[in-house]
Amino acid sequence: LGGIQFGLFVKKTFLKQIEHVSVADVTCGIGNVFHNKGAIAAFLQVKARNSGSDEQGTSNRSKSVRMMFITAHMAAHVKNSDARDADFWRISSELEAQAPENFLPVRRSDSTSQDRSPLFDSVDRVFFCADLNY
Repeated sequence: LGGIQFGLFVKKTFLKQIEHVSVADVTCGIGNVFHNKGAIAAFLQVKARNSGSDEQGTSNRSKSVRMMFITAHMAAHVKNSDARDADFWRISSELEAQAPENFLPVRRSDSTSQDRSPLFDSVDRVFFCADLNY
């Protein structure tokens, strides 16, 4: 069976701005074992810029930017829409569990939204590119 592949390319001049990169994957293929369905994500943290404006007049950031890039391949056919929905929530839950230390905020035990994954709300940018088969 095939597998999901992921490539993240960065300009050489931008490499020094990257603080952290890590990769996680979630299998959703047959028996949640095979990589023909599922997702791969890259967690990327980009350094803060000095406060103020640079010489080109662009504003700078006072804190690091956390980004997540995800590629996924979901189950095909109309009859599998419930399976695709379940796989999406499983992917988000497992990616949250595999997120790098200090990438996501600590989940408080007294939080009223314990049934919700803070994954997508906790990063500054999410790029989700996928063959969703909807």
